[in-house]
Amino acid sequence: MNPLDIAAARSPWAQHSVSEKVLAFGGALVLVLALPPLPVLPILLLIVLIAAARAQVDWRLYIGLVLAPFGFIVLGIWPLMINLTPSGLVLVEGGVAHAAVVAGRSLVGMSITMLYALSTPIAAQLTWARRIGIPETLVVVSMHIYRFSSLLYTQSQAMWHAQAQRLGHSSWRRFLRSVADQAANLFLAAFQRAQRLQEGLELRADSAAAAVYGTFTPARPARLAIILVCLAAVCAVGLIPIVW
Repeated sequence: MNPLDIAAARSPWAQHSVSEKVLAFGGALVLVLALPPLPVLPILLLIVLIAAARAQVDWRLYIGLVLAPFGFIVLGIWPLMINLTPSGLVLVEGGVAHAAVVAGRSLVGMSITMLYALSTPIAAQLTWARRIGIPETLVVVSMHIYRFSSLLYTQSQAMWHAQAQRLGHSSWRRFLRSVADQAANLFLAAFQRAQRLQEGLELRADSAAAAVYGTFTPARPARLAIILVCLAAVCAVGLIPIVW
């Protein structure tokens, strides 16, 4: 199991209904995208941090999962602020504010998404998807994609440790060479595993034969009502600047 699976299985929220978490986290994502950034984003970020504390997440893992994709946002956000012209670099009017809004929405959105991932095991999500009527083909494909990525993660970790044992990280030049070798070998291994996975799926007559066991916890109406009230309250606070 990768660290994400372990953290999700150990979370006290792992036994809560997936429907409740989908409503809470999905509704929060809609508010992040639809409402004005102030004061909605700080309020939602505070709520997410409180929820993360209640879910007893591994803060080191949680922060790493949030900041890893956020780094790509930071690297790609500069064209919103700076424009390249024949005269040189020009600051875009209103670009800094626009970039700050994009970064804020991305940060809060990823915080919500990663909290859902760290509190909901994949087996519970697949069981919930079957219970609500998601086509079996989509569920099976999602399950195999997740297993495929987990196997590649495990293999990459084994390759990384093997290179370290051979002193492949002892110098900057060796480190770059080791990273390049690992990327090339992992690329080939991914194609080989994908081919074997495709052959296995073609030979399997019943797609449901690969179903995983997971318990289904029904949603409680009281909790759904509380979640809706909280989302409505945040929505009302976010719409106050528009009304006035």
